[in-house]
Amino acid sequence: MVSQPEVTNRTLGTLFRVLVKKSTKEWDELLYHAEFPLNQAPSKATNLSSFQVVYGCNHRTLLDLVSIPNPNRLSWEAKKRAK
Repeated sequence: MVSQPEVTNRTLGTLFRVLVKKSTKEWDELLYHAEFPLNQAPSKATNLSSFQVVYGCNHRTLLDLVSIPNPNRLSWEAKKRAK
């Protein structure tokens, strides 16, 4: 039987090979591209992703994680559309 760390390491290896391709010197700049989909992947034990456990839902893009600098500056119309 294959352990969970082995599965994770194999998945990471494949993901990094696809992302890095031939630009091995800039691999560290691509880490966030690998982190996001890994945090979206459901766990076999819980059937929930890391994002679902922490935030209660999966985020669709990295922009969903960006905090709003000053929420008091939002317009009334923007708040209405967001709801």
